[in-house]
Amino acid sequence: MSRVNIMNITKFHRIIVCLSAFFVFMTSSAAPQQPVLNKILNIQQWTTKKGVPVYFVQTEELPILVTRVGFYAGSSRDGGHEGIAALVNTLMNDGNAGLTQEQMAEGFERVGAEYSHSVSKDASVFQLKTLTEKDKLETSVDYFTKIFYPEFSPKALTLEKNQQKILISREEESPMVVAQKALWAAVYPNQPYGHSTLGTATSVEKIQMKDIKTFYKQY
Repeated sequence: MSRVNIMNITKFHRIIVCLSAFFVFMTSSAAPQQPVLNKILNIQQWTTKKGVPVYFVQTEELPILVTRVGFYAGSSRDGGHEGIAALVNTLMNDGNAGLTQEQMAEGFERVGAEYSHSVSKDASVFQLKTLTEKDKLETSVDYFTKIFYPEFSPKALTLEKNQQKILISREEESPMVVAQKALWAAVYPNQPYGHSTLGTATSVEKIQMKDIKTFYKQY
């Protein structure tokens, strides 16, 4: 698998691009295959002209490229808008370059690519898994690049706010999640890490479009 340059993404600062192949770990019922498990990974590292650190691991097992782009834009950056990092993370793929979320999904599916996203206390992460065959790779990377130019439509904001509030209500029905939230709040009282990544139904409802765009531009 050859090294791939991801165009147009490098203009963003504070991101980490991690390119790796799909790792295959083989085990048996008797004992793990030690030669495979102990294989030393050759991690290559460089920095783009825009100052973006890149880490690349090449393997030969499968013709697959996995790209992870991480921004330091997790819920610890929510400020007075608890839940906004999670909301922005979702909105990044709800209208891109004139394409709907469904059209974007169809574009990835046509070339066998998979797009996923997640948010944590510290980071907002976007991942692409694609075949390395030239036409499929170029098409999937083109769609992936569009993710970083969201349209942030009022309709999408209303929809995603409602969806996030539904997720919050489901969390409140889980004793384990409730306990985890209580622990974070106790360990980090009145601190950025103390509140839930999804925020509360009240805090999410108060988030406006200007808040979304400000967070996006800043982080």
